[in-house]
Amino acid sequence: CSWLFLPIPHHPIPPSPHHPITPSPHPPITLSLITLSPIIQKILSLP
Repeated sequence: CSWLFLPIPHHPIPPSPHHPITPSPHPPITLSLITLSPIIQKILSLP
């Protein structure tokens, strides 16, 4: 019973905080990637 109870709260708990936390840091990461994309393309285009 304890074993079954552990995975049950463990499963919904990570998705709950992971969902709002992931979107929060994801925008800056995506923005960084978008900002770096042209720089990376220029660097790749140079050689």
